[in-house]
Amino acid sequence: MRKILILLTVAIILVACQQINENAATVNGEEITLEEFESQYEIYRGINVKKYGEESLSKVQEDGLTIEQSLRRSVIDKMILDKLIERDCEEKGIYVSDEEYKEDLDTYIKKLSGEENYRRFLSENNISEESFENNIRKEVLAEKHKQSIEDSLSISNEELRTFFEDYKYEFEKVDISYILVKSKEEAEKIINRYKSGTSFEDLAILESLDKVTAVNGGQIGFIKRGEYPSEFELAAFALEEGDVSDPIEMEIGYYILKLNEKLMDFEDLKDDVLARLKDSKYRDYIAQLTENADIKIFVGDSK
Repeated sequence: MRKILILLTVAIILVACQQINENAATVNGEEITLEEFESQYEIYRGINVKKYGEESLSKVQEDGLTIEQSLRRSVIDKMILDKLIERDCEEKGIYVSDEEYKEDLDTYIKKLSGEENYRRFLSENNISEESFENNIRKEVLAEKHKQSIEDSLSISNEELRTFFEDYKYEFEKVDISYILVKSKEEAEKIINRYKSGTSFEDLAILESLDKVTAVNGGQIGFIKRGEYPSEFELAAFALEEGDVSDPIEMEIGYYILKLNEKLMDFEDLKDDVLARLKDSKYRDYIAQLTENADIKIFVGDSK
């Protein structure tokens, strides 16, 4: 009798382990199967290998994990988040219509320059049409979820202004044009020509080595701090509107900057501040959704 009980216990344990191993995770009791996880993982793995090579997967990062381990973790995290958003959308009555899905799919196909290239992209990356289209539906749903939560937020002008003051340095931005030349001497000659009356735009078109920006008169548009090398950034933010900088030595040559517009005040940056605050509150909402969920993960960082 005792032997039978032991055998039954072992059998139950084995069945339980088998059931666990069939799932990659559960979210509030809802399963993400191992098959679903591996299918998604192989898509991202294939894209990574095609871009960086098979050997890249074993590269160890600063956190001690290999690229492959990080990739597996990212995939299961995304699948869990998708589940949380899907269920929250059901509770809130947020759905993706066929028209919305089709519009987003058409946008992807246009980006890939047509149906033929779209099919080739799926084939080359070993992605099934069903998997790709399911992922698009999830993306559209996630976008609608974010928009719905953000639209429901009530944010006072006082809260907005306080947020701006807390992160003012990050919001400030400048509209810059530049000319890139090989030597300091060339840069100084161009600055003298500008001071003599030649327009900065004409000089950029004629003299700048950067032909991409040259066609726009050297204009690159608004930049924020942290987007360019420190020497470039410090010079840009130190200028006043209409000013032109001294030659700035960089690795590939010398830059001459012209400040077209500077936005530093709350009223000028209010839309940016509102978008950033809404995004911050949405991330808080997602964090709370995750914290309140019963999440169990059964897949490790690597196979």
